[in-house]
Amino acid sequence: MLKNALYIIQHIEQATNSITALIGLNSAHEIFMGHFPVRAVLPGACMLQIIKELLEEALHSKLRLIKADEIKFLRIIEPEANTVISFSIDFEQVEESVFNVNAKILKAGEVCYKMKASYKPANI
Repeated sequence: MLKNALYIIQHIEQATNSITALIGLNSAHEIFMGHFPVRAVLPGACMLQIIKELLEEALHSKLRLIKADEIKFLRIIEPEANTVISFSIDFEQVEESVFNVNAKILKAGEVCYKMKASYKPANI
């Protein structure tokens, strides 16, 4: 879990099938020392994990990624320059226990990351 270590949620809103959130990155987190020492960037695996954690908070359920149809890294996110980033997540329950998700991560209004994926509860 990266929440409250790598990032903190500054603001989160949930509608019926969407989540918008602002998070603050902890630029002193140890992950940035290895990714990359000279020019730190937020790892793609962390972006994926943060989206999962925001979904879990909204749905009150632990989730498991079952399929990633599309993952696009469009711009790097540097924790020193981009201390606050925003998330836009749309989700739809398509089967009894499967959620299709479209998510974007933005810095200063620019899309940095796009994802289309499917999740299901971790206990199924």
